[in-house]
Amino acid sequence: MNPELQQERIDDYLLGRGSAAERAEFEQLLEQNADLRQQLADTQAAMDAIELHADAQLKARLQQLEAGLASPDANQQSSLTASKGGGMVAPMKASRNRNRTWMAIAASLLLLLTAGWFIMRQPAFATGGELAMAQFEPYDNIAYTFERGTSDDSIEASAYRAYEKGDFAAAQSSFEKIDANPVRSFYLGQTLLAQSKFSEAATTYAALAEAESPFQQESEYYHALALVGLDRKEEARTLLRKITSNASHESYAEASSLLAKL
Repeated sequence: MNPELQQERIDDYLLGRGSAAERAEFEQLLEQNADLRQQLADTQAAMDAIELHADAQLKARLQQLEAGLASPDANQQSSLTASKGGGMVAPMKASRNRNRTWMAIAASLLLLLTAGWFIMRQPAFATGGELAMAQFEPYDNIAYTFERGTSDDSIEASAYRAYEKGDFAAAQSSFEKIDANPVRSFYLGQTLLAQSKFSEAATTYAALAEAESPFQQESEYYHALALVGLDRKEEARTLLRKITSNASHESYAEASSLLAKL
């Protein structure tokens, strides 16, 4: 097998790509080829190392943001790092917001090179709500992790558990039953957007965007997205232009993409 094709098939297998028949065929090759099995193991180890490094970077960022978050309520402050149910603030599988300098440069070039293409070829959305939902992707849960071997029946745990399962109505209900803090409010806003509750989401993210919160910059983007959902596109454009004027903004790429579609 061609080495490049072999590595491509290994990548596809580890990432869950390919049909059932293709995966079964590849598994037969693995049984017959020790070198292929070793290359698969090496590739998996490399992927794991990359993910661990990215998670460590994300954890450091969140801890830095939390350290700078001033709150007069010490109990509320501590809830950002621990909860009664045993859950701790820690990174989970986050896929966004990495290598932002290069991503910002790439996004800028993409906008310059494909602006005409977006104008001529972007899907037609009948309403701002349709565009907002097409653009929306729930933010990864990096705020709460469940410790193995422990039972966590707290309302906060229920909120994040439902969030991870995509049961946004249940997650909203649970979030609304616990004391608010900037992190919980951010994820509450995500549940609102996921249900097309744009008015409530806009109110939530407008407040977070003006406050000192761990997700202040992300909240600016989601505020703009909620405004698009409400068909308040001129207000959204103003916010998105502000975001895209700062190439190091946490939501630069997402804001650039949305702005190009308005």
